[in-house]
Amino acid sequence: DVGGLVGELSYGGIIIESFATGSVFGSDFYVGGFVGNMIFSSIQDSYSLGDVTRLSGTSTNFGGFLGYISSGTITNCYSKGRVIYAGATNPTNRGFSSSSVSANNYWDTQTSLQPTSGTGATGKTTAQMKTQSTFTDWDFDTIWAIEEGESYPYLISNPQTPIPRPTHSVVSNYVSGIQNYLSLDIILSSGADETYYTINGTDPTCSGTGTLYSSAITITTGTTTIKATGCKSGFSNRVYTFTYALPEPIMILTADDLNNIRNDLSGFYILGADIDLNVNPYNTGQGWEPIGNNSTHFTGSLDGGGYTISNLYINRPTTYYQGLFGYTNYGASINNVKLDNVNLIGRQYVGGLVGYNYNGTITNSSSSGSVSGTIEIGGLIGSNYNGTITNSYSKGIITGMAGSQKIGGIAGNCNYGKIEFSYFDGNVIGDSYVGGG
Repeated sequence: DVGGLVGELSYGGIIIESFATGSVFGSDFYVGGFVGNMIFSSIQDSYSLGDVTRLSGTSTNFGGFLGYISSGTITNCYSKGRVIYAGATNPTNRGFSSSSVSANNYWDTQTSLQPTSGTGATGKTTAQMKTQSTFTDWDFDTIWAIEEGESYPYLISNPQTPIPRPTHSVVSNYVSGIQNYLSLDIILSSGADETYYTINGTDPTCSGTGTLYSSAITITTGTTTIKATGCKSGFSNRVYTFTYALPEPIMILTADDLNNIRNDLSGFYILGADIDLNVNPYNTGQGWEPIGNNSTHFTGSLDGGGYTISNLYINRPTTYYQGLFGYTNYGASINNVKLDNVNLIGRQYVGGLVGYNYNGTITNSSSSGSVSGTIEIGGLIGSNYNGTITNSYSKGIITGMAGSQKIGGIAGNCNYGKIEFSYFDGNVIGDSYVGGG
C-alpha cells in the first residue's frame, strides 16, 4: 500500500484536515495520491495535489486520491494530480479512486487526465474546481477557504502557505551541561511576504497589528509567548503560538546528551542547541541505536525547542523498530523536533522520528531525508497505533525494498491512530499499500 499521506489507513484510523503534495509511485496493489488502501476508517476535509504513477505491473487499484477502499467513509475531499501507467496505456477512470467512495468528493478532470472515476466523487474542470459554489455543502466558514477563480480550496486551520517556524541561536553559556542562564535569539523563518508577531498575548494580523518581523527576537527570562502569522497574498493567515519557559527540563546540548535519554525513558528533555549526529560512534557501523524498543519504551517528553537534529544514520536492514526513537508508548510526547538529512534503513516499523508510536503524541515535528525498509515504513513514523500526529510533515524519499508493503510519506500504517494538519512532500516508492502521506 502506497499513499501520499498514509500507505494503509485501517481499523478506526481517522484523517481530518490534512493534505499531500508529493508525487506517488507504486507497482502493484493499492496506490493513491493521499491514501493507498483504506479499511474501516474515515477521511474528511482533506486533499491531494501530487501525481500518481504505476511503475510496473497490472494492478488497476490506483487513484488520484485513494487507491482502494474496502470499507469506510470519505467526505469533502478532492484531488487534482495525474494518474499515469508507465509503459502502458494510461487509464481514464481513476480520477479520484479505483473503487466507490462516499459522496461529496471531487477531482479535476483536466489536470488529472481522468474524465471518470469510482462512484462517490464528481469530476469538474479546473475552472469549476476554483469556484466555491462547486463544493456543495462544504464548510467555507470554519474549515475551507478559496480565492475565487484563483485557487483550489485550502484548509483554514492547515493552510498550504508558508508558516513562521522559529529557530534559535544560543546567546548564553551553559555550566556542566545544566542550564544556568539562557538567552535565546528567536529567528522566525518563513517564505511569507511578511511576518508579524506579538509578545503581549494579542493576535498579530497582516493589517499591521503587532510588530513586523525584521530581526531576531531575544528572550532572556521567565516564560515568553510569541504569536506570529505569515502574510501571503491569496491565502488566509493563521496565528501560530510559540511558548518558551526558561529554565525547566533537562537540557540536551550534545549528541551524547541525546544518546543518554535512553538512561531515563520517562524524563522531560529539551534541546538547547542544534545536534549533529555525524560524529563517532553514531555515524559508523550500524549507526544510531534507537531510543526505546519493543521491551523498553520511551514514555517521556522531548521538546526540540526549534533546534535541528541532523545526520541521523541507521543501517539495520534486518532489524525492527528503527528511528530516532524505536518505540514510544503511553505518555510519550515529542514536540517541535526537526530532523534533517536522515538516512535510515530497517526492516519493519521504520520512521525518521519514531519506528512504532503506540498511543504517543507527535506535534509540530518533521523529518527530511531518506527512509527505507520492507514493512510499515514512513517518513516520520513507521507505524502509528492509536497515536496522534499533529501539525507535522515529512520531506524526502521513502522507499520500500523488495516485497515491501505499507509505505507512506508520513506513516506507513495508521491503525486506530489520528493524523491532522500534516503533510508530505517528496516521493514514495513501494510494492503494495503505498501512500504519499
